[in-house]
Amino acid sequence: MPFVEAGQPLKVKAGKRMAYTPNAQQLVAYVLDGGNWITVDASNLADVDVSKLHIGVGFDEDGDGVVDTVREIGPDSYYACNIFGIE
Repeated sequence: MPFVEAGQPLKVKAGKRMAYTPNAQQLVAYVLDGGNWITVDASNLADVDVSKLHIGVGFDEDGDGVVDTVREIGPDSYYACNIFGIE
């Protein structure tokens, strides 16, 4: 499953509650942009400040089909990385 498309808000309203944009088990990369978490993908990853990049996967904690959280790593969890290619 590909990354969530770039430029999407990380959270959206789902009925009466907020849900995360990625589907369960879908990869998502995002940055804080002007107070909002916005997704990025392979098309604009080279333009992202890596010190602000978060990468995670959508997770449905209670099995109701709505992604409740994103299990992620962020800049506080890694020191450096090399990305050789994204397919």
